[in-house]
Amino acid sequence: MIFHCLHNFERNSVQSIPLLATLLLAACGGGSSGDSTPDTPDEVDAVCTGDSTPPSNPVLYLSDIDGVRPVNLYLADRDQPEAGSVVVNGPLTAQQSIESFALSPDNRCVVYISDEDNTGRFSLYSVDLATPGVSARLNPALSANQDVLSFVISPDSREVLYTADQDVSNQTELFLVELAQPGVTVQVNPELIAEGDVSSRDIAFSPDGSQLLYAADQRTVGLFEIFLVEKSVPGVSAVVNGSFAEFVTLATGFGFSPDGNWIGYMADQDIDTIRELYAVDVSSLGNSVKLNPPYTGEEDLCTFEFRPDSQAVAYCADQDTEDKLELYAVSLDTPGISTKLNPPIVTGGEVRSDFQHAPGSDYIVYVADQETAGVDELYRVNFDSPGVSEKVNAALIDGGDVDLFEIRPDGLAIAYVADQDTNDVFELYQLSLVPPGEMAEKLNPARVGNDLIPIAYSADSAHIMYVADEAIAGRQQLYRIDLDEAGVSVQLNTLLVAGGQVFDFIIPR
Repeated sequence: MIFHCLHNFERNSVQSIPLLATLLLAACGGGSSGDSTPDTPDEVDAVCTGDSTPPSNPVLYLSDIDGVRPVNLYLADRDQPEAGSVVVNGPLTAQQSIESFALSPDNRCVVYISDEDNTGRFSLYSVDLATPGVSARLNPALSANQDVLSFVISPDSREVLYTADQDVSNQTELFLVELAQPGVTVQVNPELIAEGDVSSRDIAFSPDGSQLLYAADQRTVGLFEIFLVEKSVPGVSAVVNGSFAEFVTLATGFGFSPDGNWIGYMADQDIDTIRELYAVDVSSLGNSVKLNPPYTGEEDLCTFEFRPDSQAVAYCADQDTEDKLELYAVSLDTPGISTKLNPPIVTGGEVRSDFQHAPGSDYIVYVADQETAGVDELYRVNFDSPGVSEKVNAALIDGGDVDLFEIRPDGLAIAYVADQDTNDVFELYQLSLVPPGEMAEKLNPARVGNDLIPIAYSADSAHIMYVADEAIAGRQQLYRIDLDEAGVSVQLNTLLVAGGQVFDFIIPR
């Protein structure tokens, strides 16, 4: 996962921009210790107990159906859409909404933030996909002006970590709740200083689920640091980062390596206003190592991502030329010695921040206006041949650009969206990497609209799903393409009428 923006699920992340939700997943809250069991009127039965049989091929999507009804979360069957869609969430009024949602890793439950019980006050809910429409509120009852802000589901699908001003209005803290025990929560962070807050961004479970990560100005107001808590010992935190002075700004985006042994972060830790990249061995918290080579004045990082094998980190920075972002890799064994991955870039061009590692850690894919300034194209570079890139997209029409892309889970193909053939008409293409030398092919059928976003491969690499105004201009709907039948799409959402839209979707990954 790239660490530069939200990698948990935060309020307003869905409706402000239709993003593909990345599929993640003791005492009780109330100060730094003590139980917070809800009063009897607020007790609810668990709906996600782990005992149900998960749907075979669930697709969850947000839609308002007709542009008038509230935006509900719907469940469809990827392979049998003709069976229809059902509303997953509890009943909503026209003034209520779902702010963010995620599917548990075991595909049994969906967790979401909504004001379904109290308009304008946002709580955390779960629904077992075996019983859609029956929701359980996970947090205790909240008072006026209190809200749940963000959440992430544990790797074993049993717990949810979330931020809320649950105990003290306008003071955001971190809580843990078991899906099987809704309303019974554990406060994770120790007592905060006055006016201190836990950041609602970048909360995380370690890959094995035993550790919890968050940022907070826990010790000094306005100075956000990274803290680690052992899940078995809530309320006891350890500082992760190296020594921060009062001027240090922790960049949004930090997290665990895939093997859980490292934590990476960006901060102007050594030079004021110069953001650099650091890693901390989880067995030696507080002792950070700088990964980038020495910076002297105007350099800056934009994002970073651990390689899937946890042996290296890729990052973009204007490391060699001021204001020209390029792509670099550094081994965790040799911090401070980085390798530029992209070949020379034309004047005015740079690498975009949304690069992705291949599942097998052998190559990385990135977007850059590498050959023509202002024209974003898609490239692939192998780690064993830095500086030698392969263009993924076919020739673009004048004014065309690559908009977004995704690597297939098996690593053998890359899908991308571009206005490749008709300017401002975005379509879906795929380049197969085996055998080498293949040309990208268009996946979607002929269409009437212009937009196509987001996209997602199925976990078995046999299908791709996307949202587009394919049949009716301006009406965004959800489609599936079987990759052995390019050019033939199947509509997955229920029938929409004038004004209705599909806004976002998630599938098992």
